[in-house]
Amino acid sequence: MHQRDQKPALSFSLSYAFGCLAFLFDFTRLSLPEVAATYITNIPYVLSASLMALGLFQLYGRPAPKLFIVGVGVMSLAALAWFRHVDESIIWRTIAMNSMAALLFGGAPIMLWRCATRVVDRVLLGVLLVMAAQFVARSFWVASMDGVLTADNYLGSAIATTFQFVVSVAGLCIAGSLFIIFGMSIVSRLEKEAGMDALTGLANRRGLESIKSGYEAALEAGVSSHAVIAIDIDHFKLINDTHGHDVGDEVLRKLAKLVDGLSGDLGHAVRLGGEEFAILVRNADASAGRLLAETIRTGMTELRFDALDGSPVTASYGVAVWEREDFLGDVIKAADKALYEAKRGGRDRVIVAADSGKAIAQAKMALSA
Repeated sequence: MHQRDQKPALSFSLSYAFGCLAFLFDFTRLSLPEVAATYITNIPYVLSASLMALGLFQLYGRPAPKLFIVGVGVMSLAALAWFRHVDESIIWRTIAMNSMAALLFGGAPIMLWRCATRVVDRVLLGVLLVMAAQFVARSFWVASMDGVLTADNYLGSAIATTFQFVVSVAGLCIAGSLFIIFGMSIVSRLEKEAGMDALTGLANRRGLESIKSGYEAALEAGVSSHAVIAIDIDHFKLINDTHGHDVGDEVLRKLAKLVDGLSGDLGHAVRLGGEEFAILVRNADASAGRLLAETIRTGMTELRFDALDGSPVTASYGVAVWEREDFLGDVIKAADKALYEAKRGGRDRVIVAADSGKAIAQAKMALSA
């Protein structure tokens, strides 16, 4: 489980653990001393509700209103003690606990409702709101039974039975929703990691397949072109053979960081494999692509590596234009062809495919040959 999910998972687990303890003690309260039964059954309920509210804020990445959560819990326990020792009343003790539960189970979903972007999120928060509503209804129900409900007949009463049934069903619905949410989070993270290069943190070829759909949609919507930049580190095999793969990996990481930082909001950087990278530059022509490539080239020559005694590492760059009728694979091949022209021309330079349409047609012919 990812670290981001560990805190809410722990809070929900503890919430259910305290809830189970509260249920267990509730069923055995007749075998316990009356005063002890009051606290042994209700304190776990307070902890369960408080941890459930805390877990919800952690789940959706929002700051938890800890003062509100703790305040509601403390006030409910204070009311519990008052109506146990000062003004003894099971009616008001029950109302105090129901009010606490309604505030925690209802307050958190209301505050977080805007975060419910998926159906399963709305189901989770909706079930909690239904739970809060039944706690409010039970408060009025209990208040109407003044003089009828006593400590002796509470356990077998309709109020206690209804409470246990509703909470049990809601608890199962909440657990099911949380199981789905955490499952979706794990699957989403695995998919993201599968599309990411572990060494550099950039998208890999699989990630590129997901990225390109947005660019294709933009071309269909009327954007005239995107630019594609192919990058290949010069003499990279020599670096690996002479200084070792650890130094080669450092070169790759630093270039990836530079490329990702400079491309920024302009597009997406991808590691195609080995020392080869590509950048998709959205809504750009050849001139814009060349300008970004030159900026990266200048930044690359300024990088220094301790293992190379401060010697610079250079790269060669090829730029091609991706238009509506083109396939991305063909455009990358055209950019690659321009890149190898840069290699033959002395390396550490940017070459733009002179006629992207012609270069792409040649790439298609080479592919079909």
